[in-house]
Amino acid sequence: MISSENFLKKFIPISLITTFSLILWGSVALSEQYFTSMEFPLTITDVDDGYSLAQLSSKTINVSIKGIGWQLAGLNMGREYTMSITAENKKGKQSIESRKLIDENSWLFGSAQIVDVSPIVINYNIEKVSKKKVKVIPDVELNFKEGFGLVSELLADPDSVYIFGPQSTLRLTDSIKTSFFKTTELNKSTVLELELIPPSDIKLYLEKVMLNLNIQKIVDRDFSNVAVETRKVPPLRELQLYPSKVKIVLRGGINILGKLDPSEVVSYVTFAQALNDTLGFIEPVIEVPKYVRVIDVKPSRLEYIIKKY
Repeated sequence: MISSENFLKKFIPISLITTFSLILWGSVALSEQYFTSMEFPLTITDVDDGYSLAQLSSKTINVSIKGIGWQLAGLNMGREYTMSITAENKKGKQSIESRKLIDENSWLFGSAQIVDVSPIVINYNIEKVSKKKVKVIPDVELNFKEGFGLVSELLADPDSVYIFGPQSTLRLTDSIKTSFFKTTELNKSTVLELELIPPSDIKLYLEKVMLNLNIQKIVDRDFSNVAVETRKVPPLRELQLYPSKVKIVLRGGINILGKLDPSEVVSYVTFAQALNDTLGFIEPVIEVPKYVRVIDVKPSRLEYIIKKY
């Protein structure tokens, strides 16, 4: 059996030889010529105050490079480099050849040879910054516990915000969305704080909005003996209904229906309905407050007589 002392005496020299061989191989390999392709993000600098980038034809520049292995390895393994386009405080539509941009950043490549660059030309546009008030659109998926629901309009607070950016971008922007949010098993009123997601080239002074969810238990309530009005009856005419009253079943939030006055539940027919009827009956129109639904009307069809004087 080999003792641990003898093992270490043999293992350490082997490890040193192996390590040295790998370093030697790596040095030889990295001393040869290689081709590689790299992608660099583009940024625009030296833009006047009150102006902003409105359009950039390409967000990146692709460079094919030939060079010594260790040099290319340094580019790939180092920090993330960015190509900068100097706007020189100019306004309007501008363009620059990519090769010129490479020359301005020649320090990055050292003695490496640039084989190809794409795109050939980069176009950009510097526009005056304007502001515009746009509507906030909540991007939410609401799921409720059985028997509960939303009983008011889904509005952000504030429901509109000012956005800032290039005029051409603002012309195409009429609203701004919140971050997406999904709820589960809601059974009580809730307040959500949501971030605003600006489109590209747009800035915001307000980053978040509140979303008030008015959630109540959903119930039904009957309104009996609701008189059906007759509307737009011409002079010397009378429209008689049979029956003249209906029962209406409404569905909505328990607090809303509990406070709903019977006078807010309106039922009517118009003279034109009877005049244009070909079936011998007309259906009453039902008007109720917002966030309340009509579930049933009995009877749903009314007979009638038109009297002439």
